[in-house]
Formats: sequence, structure tokens, C-alpha cells
Amino acid sequence: MVKIGGVQMRRGVGRVNRPASRYFLTAAHPTAPPRVLEAMTYATMLLRLNRSMMQLVAESASVVALRSLKLATGGAAAAAEAERMVAEKVLAAAEAQGKAWIDVVGGASHLTPQRTVAMYRRKVRANRRRLST
Repeated sequence: MVKIGGVQMRRGVGRVNRPASRYFLTAAHPTAPPRVLEAMTYATMLLRLNRSMMQLVAESASVVALRSLKLATGGAAAAAEAERMVAEKVLAAAEAQGKAWIDVVGGASHLTPQRTVAMYRRKVRANRRRLST
């Protein structure tokens, strides 16, 4: 038996750990104890954050490719894009830091990573739309 987050878990062979009690790790279970729901919520948040970060990486790769093509053409448009790229990065970092402080002060610091990734994904999508036209 292993105790995880106050819940006794028995180790399964070749399968996911199951709770030793009658409760299963699902938020839909109406009588699940608060610690089980808390553990499930935390695990769900991490999985969603992981998925969002993977999507951000994929979307960013396409923006890097589009930007590289634009910069490779040279000229005034490439110089303007280079300046815009640097300015956007500085502004995005400042915005992320400001929102993180607001989350911490507001008591929602556990949501800061997901909100930060969502903000960057919005900016990357906007860049992809702008560069692909």
C-alpha cells in the first residue's frame, strides 16, 4: 500500500494504481472525499497544462518557419518583422509577469501556468494568422 495525498492506494501490476477504498479517482463520484477530488483536480490541471504546452510548441514551430521565410526575403519588410518580433517578446513577457502578480495577489496562483500558456498561445495564433496572409 502507498499513501498518496492522504488516500491509500494499492499498487497494481501493469495497470494504473487503484484506491484501496471504495472511492475511485473521478470528479463525477458524488461521495468522493475532498482529498480524492483535490488530487484528481490537480492531476487534471497538470494534464491540461501539458496538452496546452505541446500545442504551443507545435504552433510556435509553424510561426518560426513563417518568420524565417519572411526574414530570408530581406528588405524593409524583414527589418520591420525583426523589430516587431523583439518588441512582441518583451511585451508578452511583461504582460505574463503582470498577470502572474495579479493571480498571486488574487489567490489564484495555481492557475498562473495555464493562463500564461493560454496567453502565449493567443499571441502565437495571431502571429500565424498575420504571417500566413
